[in-house]
Amino acid sequence: MSKGLLASLATWFAGAGLLLGHAPAARAQEIDAPVVAGGPNEADAGDNSRVWASGEYLLWWFKHSPEPVPLVATAPLGPGSLILLGGQNVHTDEHSGGRFTLGLWLDCDQTLGVDAGYFFLGQRTTTIPGLFPPDSLTARVPWTAPSGVHVAPLILTGPRAGGTVVSGEELRVSQSLQGWETNGLLNVMRGNGYQLDLLLGGNYLDLQEGVAFATAVAGAGRLAGLAVNTLDQFSARNQFYGGQLGGQGEARLGNLFVNAKATVALGDVHENVGIGGATAIAGAPAGVLTNGVFPGSGIFALPTNGGVHKTDRFAVVPEATVKVGYQVASWARAYVGYSFLYLSDAQRPGDQISGTINGGQIPSFALHPGLAGTAAPLYPDKHSDFWAQGLDFGLEFRY
Repeated sequence: MSKGLLASLATWFAGAGLLLGHAPAARAQEIDAPVVAGGPNEADAGDNSRVWASGEYLLWWFKHSPEPVPLVATAPLGPGSLILLGGQNVHTDEHSGGRFTLGLWLDCDQTLGVDAGYFFLGQRTTTIPGLFPPDSLTARVPWTAPSGVHVAPLILTGPRAGGTVVSGEELRVSQSLQGWETNGLLNVMRGNGYQLDLLLGGNYLDLQEGVAFATAVAGAGRLAGLAVNTLDQFSARNQFYGGQLGGQGEARLGNLFVNAKATVALGDVHENVGIGGATAIAGAPAGVLTNGVFPGSGIFALPTNGGVHKTDRFAVVPEATVKVGYQVASWARAYVGYSFLYLSDAQRPGDQISGTINGGQIPSFALHPGLAGTAAPLYPDKHSDFWAQGLDFGLEFRY
């Protein structure tokens, strides 16, 4: 009996060992990878694009063109005379142009980026004719100061006479502006519907302006056959090279957004002023004027101030832009904006016209033109400032 009990126990332990040896392994628990919060697209639900490009139509206005020297006035010259051309600022018409921008975030977190932009405002020319009283002819009568130097040798209009001249005068002002910028971008703040970036880069501006004063004279009566044409040209080109620092930010509410950008650039402005004149005389009676072509001599542009004058000066260029727009698609949006640009130092061509002139150099005034006595006019080397402002209409595409 005892042998049977032992056999039964042995059989039970053997079965237990068999069961233990083949027990199934416990199933490992499956753990999902942790979710990392943050990144550019969680706080800001809208934009995970890394490349953007925009094109804009610009409608801008420039600061007036200064023309401080009277060019044409009624006779006799004095408190009662009427200035018919010059002597006041010229307000030019609006300028049309374009602006193009391309940008790229360098990392997926949209922390570091670069952008570049170019804009232009095409040349616009404003023409102002002399406004002469009816029933009058003109005669070239320079006003001579007690010192013997002609001050503002105006073309004066007087009553009709039997043997004088018929003349016409015209002032033309032309302007254009272009520039480019490149920037590195650093995102410093981003949230649900807003972001703020700092930028550091370079800025270039190219302002070109010109003033031309033209006269045409035809003899009448005893001076029939006389033809005198003069041209005075004053041009100025201001090229700014500098580094800039600024910021840009954007706020979004649904599909609406507001974007603002402001920069300040510091650098050098290279100023190049050109002064030149010409006179052509034909049919002049002997002893009155000398017939021929006189390059380099007009009325206000003469050998004593003519040529090319260059200078470099320190300048500051602040610029600001505000845009309001609508997200028309996930990859496109449209906007309208306002821009303002300022150049702290510039040479304007009208400021370089001097009203103090030695009339002996003027072929249309002197029988034998040449410098004798005081050297005038001289190059004034006047400096001013310049601004441009206007409306922007644009489309932006993102990828």
